[in-house]
Amino acid sequence: MTDDEAYVKSAGCRGFRKNAILNDRTAYVFKNGIILMPYGNGMQLFALDINGKKGPNKWGYDLFTLKVKSNNFKPLKLSGDGCFKAEKGGVSAQKMIENIYSRK
Repeated sequence: MTDDEAYVKSAGCRGFRKNAILNDRTAYVFKNGIILMPYGNGMQLFALDINGKKGPNKWGYDLFTLKVKSNNFKPLKLSGDGCFKAEKGGVSAQKMIENIYSRK
């Protein structure tokens, strides 16, 4: 995806454009291959590539943007209110979270 395509698909979240990721962002690679990319200095908004460098690397398939929310002193909540929307045939980040919780 080009930077221009990423800008359109991300509703203007410039921090996830390829140039920003390559030059201005830190990415964390876990032992199991998952890649976590914070949007900025904090961890409130981040992208998650659940299978690392393997394909298809498409939003809603293996790439999701997530947000950590808090309401006063209640526990933190993970939300699918990220920048990118699922590509055709994929699932939203919110649906992915719901699927994980329903497996318990």
